[in-house]
Amino acid sequence: MTITVLAVISSPAQESNQQIAEPVDHGRALINPQMGWTMHFYSNIITNYGSKLKPSDTLDDFPGLSCAYLRVPWSFLEPKEGKFNWSLLDTPAQRWIDKGNQMALRTENPAGHV
Repeated sequence: MTITVLAVISSPAQESNQQIAEPVDHGRALINPQMGWTMHFYSNIITNYGSKLKPSDTLDDFPGLSCAYLRVPWSFLEPKEGKFNWSLLDTPAQRWIDKGNQMALRTENPAGHV
């Protein structure tokens, strides 16, 4: 049986090549694409959350906000069989998309329907 042991020994010369980064706090929020804050625009109750925002308001003054989340019951999107209300999603989504933000969407079926 052969055992091989590897050891790494650093010399002072190697250590002197190290660089130390000391970031300076610039007071602004760190913007991390595809991560960060999400605006719950609709969350099952249309009269709540961002539905009261002005059409032009995409919360640009909220640092790190990069996604709007729309969660609505299917009955809001199809109030009558075969009659769809896509503007419920399209209208708020487009304002966020135009600003380069992402959208998340969830619909829920009424109880007992598959």
